[in-house]
Amino acid sequence: SDSYGIGELATRRLIDDGCSRILCLRNNSRMRMPANKRTDAYHDVVEQAGLPALVREVGFVKSDDEKSAVVAKILDENPDIDGIFAGDDTMAAICLNVMKQRGLSAPDDIKVVGADGARRTMTFMPDLTTVRQDIDRIGELAAQSIIALVNGEKPESNTKLPVELIEGKTA
Repeated sequence: SDSYGIGELATRRLIDDGCSRILCLRNNSRMRMPANKRTDAYHDVVEQAGLPALVREVGFVKSDDEKSAVVAKILDENPDIDGIFAGDDTMAAICLNVMKQRGLSAPDDIKVVGADGARRTMTFMPDLTTVRQDIDRIGELAAQSIIALVNGEKPESNTKLPVELIEGKTA
């Protein structure tokens, strides 16, 4: 899917909501993944708005407790954060939980936007503002690519699926 578009929509949403100190939480930057473009978009959008960039990494393989501790430390070190672009919806949920433990709420104290918009996530967190990617279509295209490879064909490798902002109550 359009990973750059995910970062752009999420960051613009936070800026449009009046955020001026936006934290971007991402996975390990040493891993080469299309999702890295989310952070590229974040950098571009905050720079265009004349805002400072604040990017922190939270390893995907860490436990939820470890991720919560990292988020808590980031919030302690940066009490002026007023918006969070979480690299995925699970990280958004962790941020919301850490905020709740500190007596903070979204969107009143810190606005939060996630990324993915998976059906399962939206079932448990229907109020989350997120950028949805078409996960079902991604799965279909992946299966088609595997079938093409098995058949000795070259699969399409540059498909970019559209994304959309889902308005929730966290931003």
